[in-house]
Amino acid sequence: MAEIKITGWKAVIILFGVAIFIAFRIISIGDMTDNEVLMRKVKMELMSEYFPYEINKAEKALEKGKTDDAFDRVGKLATTEIDVQDLKGSYPVYVFSTGKRDVVIKVRFTITDEQSVVKDGINFYLCEHHPFGNTWYIKHSVSQYRYYMNFIL
Repeated sequence: MAEIKITGWKAVIILFGVAIFIAFRIISIGDMTDNEVLMRKVKMELMSEYFPYEINKAEKALEKGKTDDAFDRVGKLATTEIDVQDLKGSYPVYVFSTGKRDVVIKVRFTITDEQSVVKDGINFYLCEHHPFGNTWYIKHSVSQYRYYMNFIL
């Protein structure tokens, strides 16, 4: 087995590179829970992912003649609440423009109905942010790796 020894100035350069990587990572992630415009967009996105699935279940129950089950499912949708506990954004560091930016957001959420927790999870979305007017567009879901590496992409 080959052994690699890094000493002297090479070790200093590698440590410096790791320190810069960590610093960029810390700088580029920010809390966005107070951004009301983005919060509304995120809640709409979560609703658009969850509600069609439940409506489809209600339609299938109606097709099978289970009207009580369909009525219960629609009733649960009326009482469903989406709670976003945490909303963080990963900004690209190397963008020197005042125009639009691709920001990756991390959303920790809970979907509950009147009786129990329906879904508890973390989603990652690629968003386009226009600073003038604080306009947000959610493009699509992305992986957690894109969130943590967004500052170099």
